Amino acid sequence: MPGAPQKAGITVLGYVYTSYGQRSLSDVESDVNAYYGWYGVNGIFLDQAYSADCSEQPYYAQLYAYVKGKGGTVILNPGTQTQACYVPDSDILLTFEGTDSQYVQSYSAPSWVRRYPPSHFWHLIYSTSSLSAMTQAISLSKQRNAGYVYVTPDALPNPWNTLPSGSYWNGELSAIVR
Repeated sequence: MPGAPQKAGITVLGYVYTSYGQRSLSDVESDVNAYYGWYGVNGIFLDQAYSADCSEQPYYAQLYAYVKGKGGTVILNPGTQTQACYVPDSDILLTFEGTDSQYVQSYSAPSWVRRYPPSHFWHLIYSTSSLSAMTQAISLSKQRNAGYVYVTPDALPNPWNTLPSGSYWNGELSAIVR
């Protein structure tokens, strides 16, 4: 049952880690069930996804089917370049999670990414300290076929624990819609 955020048009996701395909399917499914029971989520963010080769693809295919059976969106986060075999097991595939300098200097999307719409890919970029660097990162994300991007000036150990300040956040929103 949707709550107030969904009624306001906000997508609510549950966070479930998979330990790179090593966590038992029953434990992951139990966490998925808990999020649906607690919050009536719209989908699940599957973190710590395996990415080196296609050996764990059946594991993620099963989780995808499980979440889709609940009517939810599946975001699969290996946080790095991965294999095209994982595309069918996600609605959104997170193919970059790292610092701004890594993103600017060394990330390039695998060639197979261009065969899919940008709406299938997401990049998370942190330690982006200036407005101009943030604007550059968003521009690069569009060139690299990512339909979703989040850029923050925050750094490790947890760059995801706050939203950027007013001028940075407003600049990010403006750069995304351009």
